[in-house]
Amino acid sequence: MMAITSFSIKFDRELDASQYLQLLGYEIEQDPELRFVDKNLRNFIHNDLMCPSCGIKGAVLVSGAKGQLSEKNLKQPHFRFIANDGSDIHDEYCDLREIKPFKDISCEKINFLESKSLATKLIGEYVSKAIYNGFLNRQDIAKFRVWHMNIKNKNMVKLSLREDKILHYSTIYYRRNRNFYEFHPKLGEVKNLNWKIYALDRIATKSMAIFEEVSKHTNSSVKEEDLNKFLKKHELIFDVRFLSDKYKLMLKLKSFISRNSEVDFKTKYELSFLDAFTGVLLYVNNWDFQKSLFMFIDILNAKCGNGVFTDNIVALNPFKDFQMLESILNMNDVNEWLLTKDELDIEIKKEVETLKSEYEIWKLASVVITIQQ
Repeated sequence: MMAITSFSIKFDRELDASQYLQLLGYEIEQDPELRFVDKNLRNFIHNDLMCPSCGIKGAVLVSGAKGQLSEKNLKQPHFRFIANDGSDIHDEYCDLREIKPFKDISCEKINFLESKSLATKLIGEYVSKAIYNGFLNRQDIAKFRVWHMNIKNKNMVKLSLREDKILHYSTIYYRRNRNFYEFHPKLGEVKNLNWKIYALDRIATKSMAIFEEVSKHTNSSVKEEDLNKFLKKHELIFDVRFLSDKYKLMLKLKSFISRNSEVDFKTKYELSFLDAFTGVLLYVNNWDFQKSLFMFIDILNAKCGNGVFTDNIVALNPFKDFQMLESILNMNDVNEWLLTKDELDIEIKKEVETLKSEYEIWKLASVVITIQQ
């Protein structure tokens, strides 16, 4: 994947090649494909630009190309982050790597100025006001993305989970508070007793080690069909649980902002804009909730700038599908202890037979006691 845009330290913003060269004073009209950029300017580009995702420096300008006959654009000018031997220097988990870019399901890029609704336009206005009045700058937003990359780098998890184990996990998870009625043989006198429920109760607590571990989990937000699709696409994911405290702060601040905004945030895309904005506010305030809240109030009451931003202001929502990923990671932790669906069916059958046997023994004992009396 080529880097269409890169972050310029000099201009404190993310720009594509043409925008960037134009700001540097290059005569774009005479060389729109940027084929004749001299060595000195290329050296400056090499030292100034950084990858907006992983923060690596060393950009190389690649000229555009047009078809000889059709004059169609075959390749637009762009940047590559490569070593002298042509090898990719992006971080191994960067989504802008040229060879096997890492597809991070846990985050989503958000261009604050890409307004598609009243809600996203409002967030864009908040960001513009924040930058104009000095509460934020574009480097803060770029550094937030690099911060996330650095945390992700150290906390990747290989998935060994199988989707056919989700039923056993759910069996334990939904009984973690022990809010179930333990089987008594007297229940066997109920004509249409659901023996399977009581069998699952016993299976859930058969191994106290796994029961106690699953009891620590705070949510289970994934369906078997969704897990099946997910596992086919992803073998390695970022352990989002390292952001749990920050996620809770984000939800708290997000709740305040959404309740006190003049528009409703309804769609997943709109909420992702809000998550990204809230995340940046918390990041620049070192994840201090009160400072972030007060900064938002100051942004809300600040004056608008005279000009309109026309460049890219690309941030990151690092909390995309957080609860689903947390659930998958929790299941992955106990995967080796979980039963497959076939294994669980066998255990259910055994436990039902045991329960019925207990009932028969109890019934026989009751008859004997009655006779003795």
